[in-house]
Amino acid sequence: IKSDAAKLNIAAAYLKLNQYEKAADVLKLIDSDSEIAKSIRYLQLKPEILKAEGRYNEALDAYKTYFNAIDNENSNIFYQKTKVADGLHNLTLKNIQEIQHKNRIIWLSVCSILLLLLIIGVISYLYRLGKMKRILAEKEQHQLKLENASLQNQNSILELAKQTAELETEKQHLAGENMMLRISQLEAENEQLKVLSEKDELPDDVKAVIKERIGILNALFAANILDKEPAATAYVDLVKREISDKEKFMNSNRLAFKVSHPMFIKYFEEHGLTEYEINYLCLYAIGLKGKEVGNYMELRRHYNISSDIRRKLGIDEHETNIGIYVRKLLKQL
Repeated sequence: IKSDAAKLNIAAAYLKLNQYEKAADVLKLIDSDSEIAKSIRYLQLKPEILKAEGRYNEALDAYKTYFNAIDNENSNIFYQKTKVADGLHNLTLKNIQEIQHKNRIIWLSVCSILLLLLIIGVISYLYRLGKMKRILAEKEQHQLKLENASLQNQNSILELAKQTAELETEKQHLAGENMMLRISQLEAENEQLKVLSEKDELPDDVKAVIKERIGILNALFAANILDKEPAATAYVDLVKREISDKEKFMNSNRLAFKVSHPMFIKYFEEHGLTEYEINYLCLYAIGLKGKEVGNYMELRRHYNISSDIRRKLGIDEHETNIGIYVRKLLKQL
């Protein structure tokens, strides 16, 4: 029998058949340095066979070895679960921070827009108030002109009445004069009075034309309305801390895309790309260019990794820029 796995199966079969010596002999044939000899199943069978043979001290040591292996396996499983849980926790925390940042930007934008609308409303109100004051002032001025014209007409009428009275007095003084002369004089005065009475010198109405303004300037003062410098500085410091650990950032960046664009990451995995290569492409997905990716990853030349990725994805070297290809693929998927 050449296979250690087959030998282990035969030893287990002998043990079930209560043929302990044969089980022990087969177990001895297994190489103690092989992977089978380190397996949980081997470590489990060995103490049972020793116990069945009455070799209790050796069986006890074998049991200890078995339980230690079980503990190590459980520790490894617990470590892996803890590592996955930490990764999920960090990803969730980052998503929450991004959402909070977006919410702050939205609230600042809404407040800025509301404040801008309030300023525009106040300016519009003051403009209309000034416009109405000008209209009222022009109407009052026009009314004063009409009243002055009316007073002038009344004065003219009074003056005519006074002149008529004087003429009547003069007629009485001239009553004794020649009747024909008096009639001639009265006719001339009568014609003069007619002309004066029909004369109307009232001014025409004043036509006031006020044009409304053409438009309202759309002034952008959001940056000066609120003092956002402390918040902006804190955010920049946070970003610098996040990207300082390159491996952590690149892994978290890939995981973020895996959550937000699962088909995008799956496409690369299906084409056999490694996590390192996917991390490399995710830097293009956030908007970096080839030179910037190389500087961030501290690679003097990243031609080799780029060539491997092109070969796996089936992209011709001169067909398209890899950054354009990744961003286009992100939109499609």
